[in-house]
Amino acid sequence: MKQIKLEMENKMKLLTEKKIVTVSDITYSNSAFAVTQRGEGVFINARMVEKLGIEEGDDLVVKVLLNYKDKRDEVKYRAIKGSIIQEADWTEIQEEFL
Repeated sequence: MKQIKLEMENKMKLLTEKKIVTVSDITYSNSAFAVTQRGEGVFINARMVEKLGIEEGDDLVVKVLLNYKDKRDEVKYRAIKGSIIQEADWTEIQEEFL
């Protein structure tokens, strides 16, 4: 059982990417939409919005997966994990993404 779980975790790591995003909209249902530095859309579910206390205009570092096929044309990615970037962290984060 542990082996199967480990294999699944390894596959997920291969499918995810780390992105810097800016939150552009919070919906009525408390989910959010963000934009990558390349202008690609990212969906953030309500659970993550509430857990992190995300607000419009926040900059985040998120791990993303390609969005579901029926949504991908409109919003390329969906966030599965993330954190809000604090002012003090910007230099370190920018160096990681260069």
